[in-house]
Amino acid sequence: MTGRRAATDTRTMVTAMGRASRNARDGVKLAGAAATVVGRRAALGYAAMADPASTDHAEALRMVAEKAQAAWAAGGAAMARAPGFATRAAAFAVGEGAIALRSAARIAACRTPAALLATQMDLASAAAGRLFSFYLGMGAAMLTLGGAMTAPALRLASANARRLG
Repeated sequence: MTGRRAATDTRTMVTAMGRASRNARDGVKLAGAAATVVGRRAALGYAAMADPASTDHAEALRMVAEKAQAAWAAGGAAMARAPGFATRAAAFAVGEGAIALRSAARIAACRTPAALLATQMDLASAAAGRLFSFYLGMGAAMLTLGGAMTAPALRLASANARRLG
């Protein structure tokens, strides 16, 4: 692994850890807000069963609309980022194809079994480093996607928890 790749991978790991930490914090916030909202809405549901005439119909309709809104926003976040994943994977595949051609030429130029073995080891080591970097980058992108998909539900649940308190 080159020094430049190691530095880039280190920055990617630090960024990914920050995103993972933020996603975990947001997950805890979402769980707390959702518990507040579910508890309050359950109480409204029990009250509606006891006295249907006094049911808060607006709140019941809001529940369905908000779930659809959050799901739509999460799906939009996923669709907005999907081309980036495909582009990243395609670029990696094309780059690896070019490297494979150069590698074949290097292998063909080997004149001894020892040179062949050394070349194969060098090529395998370089490929492992590139693959690690690729998967690290994809993982970091997935963490960003997870945060983007969770954000709409967190916003709605937090607003509802404040409103329903």
